[in-house]
Amino acid sequence: MTLEQANQLNTYAADAEGLIEGITPFDAVKFIKKYGIKNKWPITSIFFNHHYSQGASFNHELAKTEFSSQLSKVTKPTLLIFGKYDFICPPTLGEDIYNQVNTVHKKLVISNISGHSVMFQDESMFCEEVSAFIETYQ
Repeated sequence: MTLEQANQLNTYAADAEGLIEGITPFDAVKFIKKYGIKNKWPITSIFFNHHYSQGASFNHELAKTEFSSQLSKVTKPTLLIFGKYDFICPPTLGEDIYNQVNTVHKKLVISNISGHSVMFQDESMFCEEVSAFIETYQ
């Protein structure tokens, strides 16, 4: 798959997520407008970073790079959080990763109310899981 095909697939996946009743689509621009100015975020840097990182030449090579065969080398505690309605990185991907990492200290959490942006669509669950994980393994 080319990077262009992957980007098109991501667009379709994001569109599909927006069609599911009960899933609040995450709009990065609205989020930045709501919090960025109030919190004095470097908004120009955020947009430049997004613009140039999306089209960066290294993405073409990265898109063809295979990492799955290396997952068995992961021996550190691992937390995986996925959204049930994530069509970009579906929960079955999380299950595959969970089954391949080589640690007994691992947890897979699937949010029943989110898509690709779990940290925004199911914020309280996300924060609770990450906090508990850090507390356990710090």
